[in-house]
Amino acid sequence: MKKLFILFAVILFVSGCTNTVVPAQDVPVPTPTPVVSAPVVLPSTQIYNNGTYNFEFTYPVEFVFANPVYTNFENQIVQINLPKSAYPSTNFGDAAFAVGSVYTKTLPECLKVGSDKFSETFDAKNSVVINGATFYKASASDAGMGNLYESRGFLTYHDSNCFEIVEMLHSTRIENYPENTVKEIDKALIWQRLDDILNTFKFISNP
Repeated sequence: MKKLFILFAVILFVSGCTNTVVPAQDVPVPTPTPVVSAPVVLPSTQIYNNGTYNFEFTYPVEFVFANPVYTNFENQIVQINLPKSAYPSTNFGDAAFAVGSVYTKTLPECLKVGSDKFSETFDAKNSVVINGATFYKASASDAGMGNLYESRGFLTYHDSNCFEIVEMLHSTRIENYPENTVKEIDKALIWQRLDDILNTFKFISNP
């Protein structure tokens, strides 16, 4: 009987050892590294303000002022150019945004004068409203000596003046260069950059 009791005690001891709960060790949880979003950097811009004709527009600092040659009107007010160096190793020549004006008595006279100067018809049915002003549109192109000049004209009538805005894109024929030395410029990108300036154009009140 004594042996049986000892055997039973041993079994209980062994059973107790095998069922001992060992506390789990604390496993350090790594702190997640916060994701820092890069700030959105807008292209640097400046505002051109003309107190004589009471208008302004915003343009990227890459554009430089140049002698106005692309507007067809008597008063060649201002022109900014995007130089060839903006897109190296491409067939990009340059691009321009120009503003001019001429005195006219009526909108129909403005459209006629603009059509004669631009060599394309400004149709009263083809218009766009930009910051409250209605502009009438036309397009033209001219090629020669391996160069292509594409223009988009916008006319509006304001305070007895006919205003003309010209967007111009100058490119060269890719065939002018040795094979695989330059790439074709993305014209849609250039037009968009010019349109971005156009969309900031607005007439302002006299101080």
